[in-house]
Amino acid sequence: MSGLLKQYKTLSADLARFYAAEIISALEFMHSKNIVHRDLKPDNILMTKDYHCKLTDLGEAKKIEENVETVIEEDD
Repeated sequence: MSGLLKQYKTLSADLARFYAAEIISALEFMHSKNIVHRDLKPDNILMTKDYHCKLTDLGEAKKIEENVETVIEEDD
C-alpha cells in the first residue's frame, strides 16, 4: 500500500473507499478471532496481484481474552 500511495500521491474517492473496505474487512476478521493488530500502517498492508489487501507484520498483534471488560479511564 505504501508503494501505491507514493506512486499516485492521491487516490480517487472510489479507490480510497475500496481499499478502506478491504482493510476494515481484514480487521473485522482478525477481531472476530480476538486478535488486535496494534501496528497498522501503510508499510504493513500489502497488495496481491489482483489488487486486494493483506495485513502483514503481526509481531505486535495480540490475542485478547474473551469476556474481559476493558475500562477506559478518562483524564480529569
